[in-house]
Order: sequence, then C-alpha cells, then structure tokens
Amino acid sequence: MYYNSELSTGPHSYLQFKSYLPGISLWLYDIQLLLGSFTESYLVTASKLYYFGLFLYFFKYFSWKDFKKIFLVLVVVFLLPTITYSEFYFTILIDPILAYVMAFLILYILFTKKLDFFFWSTLTLGTLNLFLLKDVGKFFVIVVFIILMFKLYMIEKSNLEYNGLLKKYLYVFKKYYVVLLLILISYFLIYYSWNYLIDVNNVHVNFSSPINVKELFLTLIGHDNTYRNTVVINFINTFFNTALFSVLGIDICSAHICLSLILWALYAKMKKSSMGLPLIFLSMFILYEFGLLLMYLFKFSEYEALNLASYSRYTNSFVLCFIIVFVGYFLRSKYKSKYTLIVVLICLLANPANTFASYYTRKASLTSKEPYINVKYDISSRISEKGRFIIVVQNSNGLEWLRINYEIIELLNGYNTGWSYGDPYSEKDIWTTNLTDQEFGQMINTYDYCYFYNVDENFIKKYGQFFDKLSHIKNNTLFRFDKEKNKFVYMK
Repeated sequence: MYYNSELSTGPHSYLQFKSYLPGISLWLYDIQLLLGSFTESYLVTASKLYYFGLFLYFFKYFSWKDFKKIFLVLVVVFLLPTITYSEFYFTILIDPILAYVMAFLILYILFTKKLDFFFWSTLTLGTLNLFLLKDVGKFFVIVVFIILMFKLYMIEKSNLEYNGLLKKYLYVFKKYYVVLLLILISYFLIYYSWNYLIDVNNVHVNFSSPINVKELFLTLIGHDNTYRNTVVINFINTFFNTALFSVLGIDICSAHICLSLILWALYAKMKKSSMGLPLIFLSMFILYEFGLLLMYLFKFSEYEALNLASYSRYTNSFVLCFIIVFVGYFLRSKYKSKYTLIVVLICLLANPANTFASYYTRKASLTSKEPYINVKYDISSRISEKGRFIIVVQNSNGLEWLRINYEIIELLNGYNTGWSYGDPYSEKDIWTTNLTDQEFGQMINTYDYCYFYNVDENFIKKYGQFFDKLSHIKNNTLFRFDKEKNKFVYMK
C-alpha cells in the first residue's frame, strides 16, 4: 500500500492474499504516510498504539490520585496479550487486534449507562472497524450485537409487560430499530464496496470453496471415507488437549468453563442478574469453534486441514477476548482494590516462559533476517530496472521464498513466482512443483529475472537447458531473461 498508494485489490498489488480485508492496514498505512517513510519499527509501534488506545477509555473509572491502582492496571494491560500471543510486542498479527477490538466493544456496551449519540457513534465505528479487520470479524460483530441486545433487554426489562422472551426482545428491537438499521446498512455498504473492488480487479478470493452440506453430514456421522474424518478427530483431540496456560496446564475448554462461571459470579454480584452473559460467551465460543472446523473441512487444503494449520492463533483470538472481558469485569468489581495485585501475578504466571523468552528471541529474529536483507542488496546492486522474479528455493516449505519476496518488494514490477521445482523430494513433499520442460519454458517467458537462493542437482538436471551456462547455476546467483535466446543469462 505504501509503495503503490493503492489498496491490496489494486492492479499493482503484489500480495499473495489480495482479498484480505484492509482494516488494520489502513491504520498502519496512515501512520507510515504521516511519518514519511516505510520502517518496520513504525509498523510495530503503530499496531501497539492501536491496542493501548482502545483501553485508554476505561481509565476514566480510576482516580488520578490512586496511582498504585493505575500502575497495576497498566501492568495488567501490558501483560494480557502475552498470555495467548507470546511474541505480541514483536509482531503485527491481526488476530490479537481482533480480540482487543471485540473486547473493547463488549466492555464498552456493558459498562456504559447513558445510551446517547456518543455511545451509538462509538459502537458504530468500532463494529465497522471489527468488520474490516478480518473475514471472521463478521462473526465477532454478530457476537457484539447479541450482547448489545442483551444489554438493551436488561435496561428495558422492568418496563416490559410482555410474556415470553421472544416478544420482549422484539419489543426492544422495535424501540431501537432506527439506529440498529442504520448500523446494519453501513455494514452492507462496506461489504459490497469491498466486494466490488474484488470483482472489478478480478481478485482471487482466498478460502472461497463452498461448504457441502451432504459431505458435512456424512463426515459428522462418521461415514466419510476421505481425510475429513481424520480432521474431525484431530480437531476434537486438539480442542480438549491444547493447554491455554502452559504453566497451569489448563486446556482451552476447561478455561472457558471456569472463566464463564467466575464471570457469572462477578456479573451476578454487580448486576444481580442471570447467567445470560456467560451463556452467550460459551455458546458463541462453541459456535466459533464449529465454524473453525468447517473451515478446516472445506476451505483449507488437505495438508493444512490435517495439521490444523494455525489453530491456536485462530482460537486464541476468542480466548483472549474472553480473558480481557473477564479481567475488565474483575477490575470493576468490589474486589478490585483487594485483588488487583493477584490479577497481575496470575498474568505473570499464565505464560512466563513465552512472555520473557520473546525478549531473548528478538535478537535471534533480527539475526535471521540478515541473509534475506543481503539478498535484497545483492539483487539491487546488479539490476538497473524493476521486474518480475522467479525465486528458486529448492526443497523448502516456502518460508525463505516469502521472506525474500518481502525484502525485495521495492524491486518488483509484478507478482513473483518460484519456490521449489522438479521431482518431489519425498511422498510427503507437497511444496515442490513438478513442471514439465514445456511448462517451465512457457512460464519463464513472462519473467525478467531468476534468482537462486538454494539450488541443487534436482533442478539443474531438469531445467538447466533454460540457462546459458550450467556452471553458473549456484546459490546466490542472478540471471536475466534474454528474449532473443529464450534463455536466462547469467548476471555478474
């Protein structure tokens, strides 16, 4: 966005996942534009400012004279994200941001007493932002709306004369239908405008495979003979056995039940009401997990599905939101003065290894970037104009290829290809593309350069004919495509 001054759906965008929503990207882009240059440290700082900015509102419940409490709450706010995302302060992952925005909106709804113009404006802008952060944000918006309706019901509860829960909620909706409809209309406008950009620019939509209801039913009853049966078993085992807090050894399912019960106790003490709020959280979490299962069954590749790719990252966004809401309620309860320090200690105990190990791994992370930065300097010193690259990284899962593409983005004039080519290295090798000579020859006609980061005899034997000299095909060498020779020519 910074280099091309256009959204990811634009024709000059070289992103791999162009259909991803631009919520946080717009904020990061504005900060980079304001500061006048693209720097990774600015990106990290901007994403953390976004996080801390969400929680400034809640400090209005504390007096400035109570310095000790404010300090302890700041420590809690600082430590909370590291419970589920240990490297939070060194990454710009969208998943924790998703959790913070959802938690902020839920706490804002539950804590605000006066439903004035400022309340509805904040709620609208907040949910629109949640909507734009990620596709799953649409589900999170539904959760926020359910909690909003619960709040409105609790406000109007004493004034209702209707019998039956459904009639009472219909009455509440009728009373606030104008503002609720305006919010819903704004969602549809954003949704259709983004889909218009995707359609007009012919952007491929990632994870767009349809869900087959018949196949889903057969899988759930155990009559499916494909890999999906194994996916279901892996998913159930992971759900009940993945530890949320590594030191305490509490699995995700048990953690949710415990937090729900404690939240109910706090909520009942403060509001003298039913288990409505904890039940909403539990039911929405179960629905969210079922949605994740559907994604693995129908949206992901077989390899990703069987390995439940990024399961912890996806699940932890909902878990972290629940933890933040729980802590928020605790810090507003009558117990906050006595037990705030205990909350700090629990945050420290929840994942100390990950929390503090990140400070040591940061240097290792910077060191791991050096080879790819050197690639950038190596290529830029040899070429005079931008172009399209084939980046060859044999027998790799693609991490090196992605990192090189990121580093050389300023040198690109089109989408790159590359990675591992030739005969697969094993039966489990799903990364190597086995192109025929003819297919490889047709592919290279649309590229300007070929860079070898890691090449071997497997590649040279099969595709060496498309390069001027086999002796020059080595690691860290660059070739330019010569249209007259229809070959890649070595660049000194």
